[in-house]
Amino acid sequence: MDKAIHTLIKTAIDTRQQNDKHINTISELWVCDDNFIQTPHTIDPAIFNPNGNTLFITNRVDTHQAIQHAIDRQTPSQNDCAHSYLSDFDFSDIHLSQLNNNRLDAVYFRIAKEKALSHYVINQAIAYLNSNGRLILVGQKSEGIKGYADRLKKQLKLPVTLEKNGDIYTVTYIKNKIKAPSSELIEGPTGELTEEPTKESTEAPTKTPQLDDQQYTTIKPVHEVNLNKLYNQPDHQSDNQLNTLTIHSKPGVYGWKKFDAGTQLLLQTLAEKININALQSALDLGCGSGVMALALKQFGVNEVVATDNNITAIMATEHNALFHNYEIKTIKDDCAKSINQRFNLVVCNPPFHKGFDTHSPLTTLFVKQAIHKLLPQGEAWFVVNSFVPIEKNINAEKATYKTMVNNKQFKIVCISKK
Repeated sequence: MDKAIHTLIKTAIDTRQQNDKHINTISELWVCDDNFIQTPHTIDPAIFNPNGNTLFITNRVDTHQAIQHAIDRQTPSQNDCAHSYLSDFDFSDIHLSQLNNNRLDAVYFRIAKEKALSHYVINQAIAYLNSNGRLILVGQKSEGIKGYADRLKKQLKLPVTLEKNGDIYTVTYIKNKIKAPSSELIEGPTGELTEEPTKESTEAPTKTPQLDDQQYTTIKPVHEVNLNKLYNQPDHQSDNQLNTLTIHSKPGVYGWKKFDAGTQLLLQTLAEKININALQSALDLGCGSGVMALALKQFGVNEVVATDNNITAIMATEHNALFHNYEIKTIKDDCAKSINQRFNLVVCNPPFHKGFDTHSPLTTLFVKQAIHKLLPQGEAWFVVNSFVPIEKNINAEKATYKTMVNNKQFKIVCISKK
């Protein structure tokens, strides 16, 4: 288990056991991005609050499924008090009507790799907490956890504590605990960052400023892809507006601000090596914002399906398909496990990071699933970093492959069934 998640669970248990009148953990929310669960996809049963509601929110299909499986294994009384929400971390998707004052008593969050996402979650947590409710953040110093404590204090003028346990830091904010004007944020010899003196307030807090979440909820144009230039084809004046793809994306989608160099190389190599417009079907496995799905559709593939484990990515792909008036079927799924269709072509730029860490089992899973989704004469085209030993995964599946390009940064591998 990730050490930060272990610390977060221990903090939750300690908080529940305290008898201070100001601590109320009737309704807990656990914010779960791709850091939350490591392989195998299991949930520590200690995460469930025995005396109240345990809620989860995630944008990952596999995480949602693992949480739901853990909920189903609880006792009937615990099962009724636990719920998982598959959402782009929008707290308004949570059914709060049965909670204390329609608010949350504790929010637990292992900080995300993407700052904009973390800021979006923190902003919502502050708004949705009950009086004396707690926001608990955990992470390592190298992940920027101390910066979150600093911004909560300096930008939002909120009192926080920062405690160090090994290389893991825990940030705690208690709502409506108002600092005195002269207080300072000080880190002691044990790593504790705190403000003194503090005083309690029963008055409604004034509206606080928010951390910069880069307009997290807005899908916006981020870059353009000129397919004619990419494929070194002559311009077609009559179709010029179709040959430049305007790609829209948002925080929460991997690499959302840029046209990934690996994806660019894969599309260019495909165009040079195969007759794309002769293909009847293609699957974009791990579609992100849908760049490859859009390009394949524009260059004549009859049926294009795009799938991703991240529902935020699916939202961006659907937005791009609608913007360009392309018919692309989108499926939110854990590495295409529920897709029964077989395809002439599978394209994939697989992730090899899970949260802050590299995660080699992801490549193994993507290769296995891509091969499984091929028609007998179909091909799966992968782009990976040159150091990723994808060949071992292909051999384990008893498939054949050919390295089409290796420029020492990326390599393009074409896989086919034996």
